[in-house]
Amino acid sequence: MKATLMFFCFLFFSAADFFGQGYLVNYPLEPGAAVSSNYTVYVNETPVSVYKVGSNDDISYANFSFAGKVSVRIHVSATVSSYNLSPHGYGIVSTKSGQDITFDLDKPRKLLLQGVNSLGERLCILADPLEDNIPVPNGSSVVDATTVGIDKTGNTNNQSQIQSALNNLPSGGILYFPAGRYQCGGGLSMVSNKNIYVAGGATIGAGPSGRLTLNFDNASNVKIFGRGSFDGWGDSKRGAVGGEGDATCTLLYKNNGTTSDNCTIDGVIFKQSITWNAIVMGTTNWNVYNMKVINGQAYGNHDGWDPHSAVNMMFDNCFIYGSDDCIALSILSDNLSLGTTFRNSVLSNSNSGATIRIGPTVGENTSNVRVENNDHVMSPSNEWSLAFWLGGAINNFKYYGLRVESAAGGTILMRTLWDDYYAGAQSGSADNVTFDRLTVEDGSSSLLEGPNSTNHVNNIAFKDFYKQGSLVTSAGAANISYSGSNVSNITYGTSSIPLVNVTATTLLATRGSSTGKFTVTRSGNTSSAITIGYKIRGNATSGTDYTALSGSVSIPAGSTSVDIIVTPSSASSAVDYKTVYIGLNSGGDNYILGPNYDAVVTLVNGGGSTDTQAPTAPSGLASSAVAQTSFTLGWTASTDNVGVTGYDVLLGTSVIGTT
Repeated sequence: MKATLMFFCFLFFSAADFFGQGYLVNYPLEPGAAVSSNYTVYVNETPVSVYKVGSNDDISYANFSFAGKVSVRIHVSATVSSYNLSPHGYGIVSTKSGQDITFDLDKPRKLLLQGVNSLGERLCILADPLEDNIPVPNGSSVVDATTVGIDKTGNTNNQSQIQSALNNLPSGGILYFPAGRYQCGGGLSMVSNKNIYVAGGATIGAGPSGRLTLNFDNASNVKIFGRGSFDGWGDSKRGAVGGEGDATCTLLYKNNGTTSDNCTIDGVIFKQSITWNAIVMGTTNWNVYNMKVINGQAYGNHDGWDPHSAVNMMFDNCFIYGSDDCIALSILSDNLSLGTTFRNSVLSNSNSGATIRIGPTVGENTSNVRVENNDHVMSPSNEWSLAFWLGGAINNFKYYGLRVESAAGGTILMRTLWDDYYAGAQSGSADNVTFDRLTVEDGSSSLLEGPNSTNHVNNIAFKDFYKQGSLVTSAGAANISYSGSNVSNITYGTSSIPLVNVTATTLLATRGSSTGKFTVTRSGNTSSAITIGYKIRGNATSGTDYTALSGSVSIPAGSTSVDIIVTPSSASSAVDYKTVYIGLNSGGDNYILGPNYDAVVTLVNGGGSTDTQAPTAPSGLASSAVAQTSFTLGWTASTDNVGVTGYDVLLGTSVIGTT
């Protein structure tokens, strides 16, 4: 690779520079994308693309990746008199001045800005960590889509070419879509042991010639990942047929009665579905991580994620904005212990429906569902936030650490006699459901219905239920009504389970010089020692870039915190910015996750005021991706003989140089 260094190659870099400005990966604008006229987003004064979604102009989004601490400035088309930045539980301090709203971020967050003056357009801020799994097209296992005859301008339907390229991958192979627009009308059939990576700035769309579906029937061990998007062209498709038509699902589909196990959705954005964004039936071991679903309000029925009889599904760190149920879980067979978790996510329903709906549940004796540490952001036109429409018996469901905003239509509904959705649905009941550390900002009501002994509600426990800032100790204080003679054993009390959080109390670690630090804290019950597990992510390699971490930490009895020290290796890395990203594991009944469930420490080279080492791109970043990236702390630019066309190099607000 040939490189040309610009005149500013001796610009000094220091840890203080990084600490004040952070490190930004900014993705290129998707070709032909509609952008917002109401919002402009700047991260460390670098503009980030703001995409409009749908024809109703009610939602837009900006997405980027970062490490360290960055400043976000949202410039609005008019002077800002009012706004609402959610989730409130994150405790982000923001300010307004003139036409600007500003705040800082030092960890990944998914935010929703709404109520800006009288604007109907809401804005999603999708601030991701640095990617830790970027494939590099090289050889037969990772195939760049543009090298096998697939058009990236979006002008032609390449469904058959994309399907052929996917079919021809070797087992374990990846079809890599660099930045661009790819038309795939007619959809794709996923293939076992073959994967799709969609880079930031890339979108795979329906186009005018057909719907976009990703069909997982008989496809196992499949991963779809990256920071790009899938565009269903939903408003135009729905409008063309005058209703839902045959659009059971637009982007992800898994039929019942076929095999589709051990699949992963990681990091990608799904937007403009026709109706339900995803329906996955009869699966096991699906991992849905950092997925974003964004649908406008021109049409209803925009469910975000609908698993049906999905066993051992982990839904984690996701964002859903739509016009109907964010998550609708149904059970299609009897005696299922699901082992399914929905956690650490932001769920916003801005029309009708619920944030999480259980049912219609046809199967009897369904158990073992955990809903934990989610922010439920509603609108005045919503129905119930946490809804149970039960056509079968459920048992042992746990709702831990939930925060509900603006649930004007109602907080909790348990309806046990509702059989008009599926023909032949059975009578429902709910036993042993726990709400522990539920916080509701407003005075919205709840309703528990148990009309007879078959359709009953029994043994529902509310612990540390806070409503409008006050601890609830009775049904009256909770504004919960009971309907029917078979609502029994409803209790209100305090929690014995501690709440745990993690923060990066030292954000920056310098190789050969200083350590980083995570601090894990707990509140509430401290009488016993607890062991807290955590998953390690990030693009730094444990045991190579830093001293290996154990994956768990213990807080002794009587103590409220413990530190995790990140010690970088003394050897200099070819990559200046690497991240150690940890996310706390769920703790069963030993602890409940709080809003600060993850944190990032960044490893940098050098750190003295005389350091002159050139920062480089994160490891694994393909040459084509380097050309798509802006760095807030870079200081050189290059051209090479493999197609890199250069990237902007920014320090603060000034462009130092480009190729």
